[in-house]
Amino acid sequence: YFRTAAPAGPPNAKAKATMTSSSEALLSQELFDETVLENEECFDLSPDDALLETIDQFRQQLGSSSSSPSVQNSVTPSPTSVANSSTAATAAAAAEATSRDDHVPPPPPAALSHLILSHPNSPEGKRDRSNRNHFQNCLTLLDECVDTDGTVKNLYNAAADSNSASGSSEKVLEALVEIGRRCRLGDRNEENSDDGGSEKNDKDSNPNNDANKSSNMNTLPYLAVFQRTSSIYTLMSFLSILDPTKCAAETTTKENKNPTRLQILTATAHTLSSILSSNNNNNPTREDEKCAILRAELRDSFVPALGRLVCLMGGVVKTVISVQREQDATAAAEALLVPLCCDLLQLGINATRGCEVAKVAFVQSALPSELVNALCNTPNATKRGGVAVLVACLSLKTSDDPSSSTTNNTQLLTEACQLLATLCRYDDFRDPSTTTSGAMGATGVTTSSAHDHAMEFHRAGAASLLIRIARGVLSKLEKKSLVEEERHLNSLVVAKERLSAAVLTALRVLAINDEIIQTMVALGMLPIVTQALQLGVTVTEPKNGVNARKQRLSAASLGLLRNLCGNDEIKTNLCLGSTKDHHSTLSPSSTPSILPHLL
Repeated sequence: YFRTAAPAGPPNAKAKATMTSSSEALLSQELFDETVLENEECFDLSPDDALLETIDQFRQQLGSSSSSPSVQNSVTPSPTSVANSSTAATAAAAAEATSRDDHVPPPPPAALSHLILSHPNSPEGKRDRSNRNHFQNCLTLLDECVDTDGTVKNLYNAAADSNSASGSSEKVLEALVEIGRRCRLGDRNEENSDDGGSEKNDKDSNPNNDANKSSNMNTLPYLAVFQRTSSIYTLMSFLSILDPTKCAAETTTKENKNPTRLQILTATAHTLSSILSSNNNNNPTREDEKCAILRAELRDSFVPALGRLVCLMGGVVKTVISVQREQDATAAAEALLVPLCCDLLQLGINATRGCEVAKVAFVQSALPSELVNALCNTPNATKRGGVAVLVACLSLKTSDDPSSSTTNNTQLLTEACQLLATLCRYDDFRDPSTTTSGAMGATGVTTSSAHDHAMEFHRAGAASLLIRIARGVLSKLEKKSLVEEERHLNSLVVAKERLSAAVLTALRVLAINDEIIQTMVALGMLPIVTQALQLGVTVTEPKNGVNARKQRLSAASLGLLRNLCGNDEIKTNLCLGSTKDHHSTLSPSSTPSILPHLL
């Protein structure tokens, strides 16, 4: 499905010349290590001094061979796990001192960014190089599983032969997990991380360790590998390992003891999310900025795979809906498909955030006729594949019963609301005159599609579904806040609060004109958002985690209130209220005043 030989060519000769000069500036790890050892032996230098001398030597050579100031300043040492040593600290301090210039923009990740800048004979250097070799071997294994036309080979036929070049499905799954871990964690916290560890746990572990303050400090060399190879296209090809129209049959397939296609697809989604996810650090470092530029370029390269991603979402959601409609159906299929759908939605968020072309490609993707007939059978059906898939996700049922198979749908609805908010928000502020290594991306993008996307979702009936979700989840939160919470219900409360904030944010990005706002008000939006604000400002437990969740709910409520204030009538109802008792039962015709909650 995807070509793995090389990325798409540059759109013009100027871009091609830029790519060529950038490629020529790349140094191999072997050359860097040989130079360090040679300087140490020939000039009788200490290991630390030889390392600093080699870094400075390559910086001067690359600076003299390029007239671009950004290239000259972009060869600062890329921190790896050796950043904890005094050598790396000295190198970083020297690089910062030589590259400090308020008039020079942040440099792109090039030159030495892809190298391990630690001494090859140091314990840290040996460990980092061993990890890098293992990472390269995993990429090579995956490359061998994809034909030149982009189709994935039959992994299960080769499972019996452990010496097969394409490897078995077990090895493919292990390689995907390893690549995702390195792109998320780098070389840190290996002893505390596992194959299925969440990103949150990895970030929270050992918070006092300086090496954990910026996850990008160790991921930069691994991300740079995707910039100069076609491995990202290999991962895109693995999205075609499952036929979207045969998801139901896959849930009942037992292929010996090998990982199923659903497991490999889930690992692929996790890995791609680790590569494409944006950095949310409020105080980004120089390496954070480099990683952000790299991830933005990789998101541009991922645009051709969004059509396949939308089809996969459609196939999974179609199967989940059919399972929920069958009264005697078991929960096994839904238990497998709902988490997969959450992973695919999260991948959609990471792939479209900060990339306007990706958002357009996602919304305008086409679905197979079989999925169109299953998902677009309502009067307000849309022909846009991305819109139809998200609207179908929002129509799924939820339940508070821990034994119910629909409990996990709360997370699915949260991810769907977050993806809808991402698609209807403009956040691609890159220069449209620049190109990203010839990939489809920000080039030529001068207008926002947020308004058009919001109108598409409104015409498809997303507003009514979001209001239904908001009314249900807020009523359940209000009931839970009046009773003493049991320990096993705390996770449900957190999930409901996340869903509440996500659905209010989705409603905010849809409230773009008076027509949509009046429709929301007619559906009972004003008492719902007032109730959300009341829950957000009411803190019953003085804990940091509770306060942070309440703040997110309050911020989402205030953002929606701001957009709803489209005329004087709505402002009057919000300030004065249409009922005197704000604790009375809420209905579309009774709106309590928001002033007590604002104060």
